[in-house]
Amino acid sequence: MSKTFKYGIAGIASWCVAIYFFTLVAPWTTAVEVRELEARYAAEAHPSWNAAVTGHGRVKEWKRGTIQENPVGFWAAFTGMLCAAGISVAMAVMDAKQRRRK
Repeated sequence: MSKTFKYGIAGIASWCVAIYFFTLVAPWTTAVEVRELEARYAAEAHPSWNAAVTGHGRVKEWKRGTIQENPVGFWAAFTGMLCAAGISVAMAVMDAKQRRRK
C-alpha cells in the first residue's frame, strides 16, 4: 500500500469520527431542562427526563443532560470532535505533500 492511500484512509476514518462527535455536540448545545422546555416552547415532556432537545418541532429526550449538568461529557465530546477533525486535516496535508514528492 502506498503512503498516500494510507493517509487517505486515515483522513476519511478520522473525519467519520469527527462527524460522530458532531452529532453529539450539536444537540447538546441546544439541550434544555424539562421545566425550561415547558416555559419556552409550550411543549410537554416526561417528568423523568433529565433534559430535552427540540429538533424540527419535535421534542426528544436528551439523556446526557445539559452542558451545565454534565460539562465533562460535553467537553470530552467537543475535544474529540476537534482532535478528529484536526487529524483529518493533517492527513490531507501529509497526503498532498507526499503526492508532490512523486
